[in-house]
This record gives sequence, structure tokens and C-alpha cells, in this order.
Amino acid sequence: MDEKKTLFGRKKIRYPKKVINKQNVQEILDYIIPIYEKNRGDMCYLLNYYRGNQPINHRVKEVRPEINNKIVTNHAYEIISFKVGYTFGEQIQYIKKSKDGPTGEIKEDGAISALNELMAYDGKSVKDRRLAEWMYICGTGYRMIFPTQPGELNPFETEIVNPLECFVCYDTGFGEKPWLCGKKTEFNGSTTWTIYTDNQCFEIENSLINLKTGISKTERKIKEKKHIMGYLPIIEYPLNPSRLGAFEIVIDLLDALNNSVSNRMDGVEQFIQSFMKFVNVDIDETDFKSMKELGAIKIFSREGLQADVGIITSALDQSQTQVLVDDIYQTILQICGVPDRQASAGGNTGQALIIGQGWANAESRAKADEESFKEAEIQFLKVVSNILSMTSTVDDSLKHINLREMEIKFNRNRTDNILTKTQALMNQLQSGVHPRVALQTSGLYSDPEEVYVTSKEYMDKKWLYNASSNALKDKSEGSFVNTHE
Repeated sequence: MDEKKTLFGRKKIRYPKKVINKQNVQEILDYIIPIYEKNRGDMCYLLNYYRGNQPINHRVKEVRPEINNKIVTNHAYEIISFKVGYTFGEQIQYIKKSKDGPTGEIKEDGAISALNELMAYDGKSVKDRRLAEWMYICGTGYRMIFPTQPGELNPFETEIVNPLECFVCYDTGFGEKPWLCGKKTEFNGSTTWTIYTDNQCFEIENSLINLKTGISKTERKIKEKKHIMGYLPIIEYPLNPSRLGAFEIVIDLLDALNNSVSNRMDGVEQFIQSFMKFVNVDIDETDFKSMKELGAIKIFSREGLQADVGIITSALDQSQTQVLVDDIYQTILQICGVPDRQASAGGNTGQALIIGQGWANAESRAKADEESFKEAEIQFLKVVSNILSMTSTVDDSLKHINLREMEIKFNRNRTDNILTKTQALMNQLQSGVHPRVALQTSGLYSDPEEVYVTSKEYMDKKWLYNASSNALKDKSEGSFVNTHE
């Protein structure tokens, strides 16, 4: 990272949908590759920045270049770590959202429970966090899915693909639906692109190397084969429509923070290593070296003039620098939607604490990220449903699972507000809200469905007891009133 870059998100790749064959697939890829390479270069910059390779590491100092601190206060890493942990720290669950029966009771859905088990077996919670990390760093992430071989315990397998190695192309027509995707593989000096449509697959060797080595199109090896999957195996998860990374919009502020902290340390060292001045003093290099060793030296005035020995200082105002650093840091947190977790709570509690420290802003950003994730997750579930419908070893309910009956549930466990959440749960239960709904909306548990299933017998008994107690109470109060009359 020798040069600072100005970034404005990743460009969405668009190309008119058409029938692809060996004759035109390279033409389409030649159009896509320059856009892909531009996006890839920007994502490489963001990835290096996240890892700590930032412009401050390459700064040049003109005055006193021997004192040149290059301190990286890697708040980009802090931002990504918080957002991944806050939004995706708990496992994403699929739950039933519709109501069954004349009473409107939400009944058990074995198909959804079985689907959650399949996802758990695939390690989806870990992969979701890995996907989220790519999303927040690069502005977009990719999940690849493909059916497993017959006899495997899971009918499908997923992989989180490095966004530097793949793309998804969208139609230019209404809705801009994805219709083409590709994955790049580099090995032993050769580059191969694997291009997918919903029923075709092309392998193109030396596609990108042509730009560097002069290999003609006729020398490129193109293999075509059909597949019966009926879907694109790569799903894109953009963080937002502009595909901006989580810290991308504050890179200038992050650089300014690094410069301020580095200059502050330079000021301390320069003060310690200040230059000495000698006015009207007859001193040579040997005497000066002896002075440094002994800590003092006898000097003589020159030509009867008044001698003066002192230190040239230019002290940096540390208090003002700290104010600047704190101000920049707070601005970064506000723009990125990250709470100030080190701020003193003081006497604030409840909602005042949540708003004052930025937790409300963090929550609103997390919900926006959820909506972007859910849009892509629906496409992923459609692919899963298609695979399950073609798998003979799964239960029939999984083959005909209704995605409209499902809700994608995010869970965030906010320990700072656990008392409020507990009280909200109790209020809902006491008001007659169904326990399943109350558990889902309280936000107390990462897996409210599991809590409901394990607690159902106890809750049913408690409800029955409370109902009996209230009936007896009402009867007793009624008898008292009648007697009084």
C-alpha cells in the first residue's frame, strides 16, 4: 500500500442476458474482467487496510527524518470486529411466521426444524460470520452452494468464496436479476475462469493471461458442459446498494487519526532529543562529545562576548492533541454506527444509556444490514429448496418446504439491556401473548425456538395453574359481592 486511494464502493456488474455458447462466452468475459479487476483492486486495498497495512506505514518526513513514528491505531479492525460480533455473533435461525388452525395458534413445523439441523451440520453459523466479515470489509460477500454426492449426510454443502476471486453478473433489464457468475482460479502460471449460468458451465483457460502474455483467443481452451442444478451456484451478499465497506467512508479520518498519534509521539521524541545551541562559545566536536559523555563541560566565551548555552525546543501541546484525537475518534464511531463502549455510564440507565453511548444508532445500522442480508439469503434458500426437491433421501416435508412461511431471525444478545428485555418478556407473558411470540420478540435468547420447545411443558403447566388460580379468585370475589348485596 504505497499510495492512498479514494474509494466510492464497488461497481455492480451488468450485461444483457443472452444465450451463451463457446463463440460468445469470451466476448462477455472480456467485458466483465475490467470491471472485476477494478473492484478487485479496491477490495485488496480495503483488505490490506483492515489487516494494518495503512498509508501511515509509508509516510516520509522531511524535517528530522530520523524521528518518524508510524503508528497504526487500527480502528478499521475494531469497526469490523464489533459489527460482525454484534449482528452475526449469534446463530441465525429460520422460524415459522404464519398461523395455523382456527385459533391462530402457531404450530410446530418439523420441516423448518429439520432445515435448521441441516444448516447446523453444514456449519452455517461459522460460515455466516466469515461471510459477514467479507461483507463489512469489501462491501460484498459471496456464498457458493452445490449438491453433495449421494450417500452424504447433508444433501448440500456451502462455501464462503473470497470476493477477490469471483463475481455475479446482473441483467440490464427490469429487476436486474442475476443470470451469470464466475470464479477465478490461478495455479502454476495459468488462470482459469469457471463461468456458470443456471444450466451451463464453461471453463476458460488463459483468459486473463492473454492481457499479459499475448496469447490469442484461439489458444484459449474453452470447455462447455451442461448441469441440471437449475440455479447459479454463487450468491452475492452486498452490504448495501453501493457495496461500500463498513469503514470505507471514514478512511480519511482513520488516516488523520494515525497521523495525529504518530506526530504526537514524534513531538515527545523530538523534545527529548532537542538540539543544543551555543552562542559565543568556543567549542569543537571533541569537546561536544566529551560533554555528552560527562553530562557537563567547562566552556569559554569567545572574544570576550557573553556565552550562552541552551536547548532549542518546540514542544507539542499534548492536551490539544488529545482533544483532536478524541474528536476524530468520536466522529468515526458516529459515522460508522459503532457505540462508544468505553464511555462512562455515570448515572444514566435504560434508554438514556442506550442513546447516549450510540447503541440506538448501532441497532438501526444492524437492522439495515439484516435487511440486505435477508434479501440475498432468500435467494440462497431458493437454491437450497431446489436441491432438497431433487434429493431422494430427505423427508417429503423438506422437499416441499414453503419459503413464504419462513422468517429469517437474527438474534443479538445485548447484556447491557438484559433487565429491560427480561421485564418486556414478563409483561408480554402476563398480558396473554403466546410464549412463542414473546420469546422471539424479547431478544433474550439466541435460539428462541429451542427455548420454547424445552420450556413448553413447564409453561403449559404454569398457564393452567394461573388460569385455575384466577378462576378461583374471580369466584371468591363474586361470592363476596353477592353476600354483601
